[in-house]
Amino acid sequence: MRISFKTTLPFLSVFLALANALDVSPKGIDFIAKFEGFRANCYLDSARLWTIGYGHLCGKAKCSNIPGPLTVVAAKEILRQDLDKAIQCVRTLLNLNQA
Repeated sequence: MRISFKTTLPFLSVFLALANALDVSPKGIDFIAKFEGFRANCYLDSARLWTIGYGHLCGKAKCSNIPGPLTVVAAKEILRQDLDKAIQCVRTLLNLNQA
C-alpha cells in the first residue's frame, strides 16, 4: 500500500487542529494524580530520581528546590505545570513536523 500526500493531508490537518486544542481537563488531572499517587515529602522513585507530589521530578538532590511537605493543592498545581510543559513539547514537535 502506498501512502500519498493527498490521502494523508486531511488526516494531518485534523491531527494538527486537535494538537493545537490540546489540554488536560480537571478530570484528566485527577486521573493522572490517582495513577501517580501522592507523596508530600521527597523520595527516590523506582529509577532512583528525587521526586515529590504526584511524580514531579525535582532535579535537585532531595528536592531542595521545592519546600516540603507539600499540600495536595500545591502538588496538583505542580502537576498542572508539568503537564503544561509536556503539552508544549508535543505542540512544538507537531509544528516542527508540519514544516
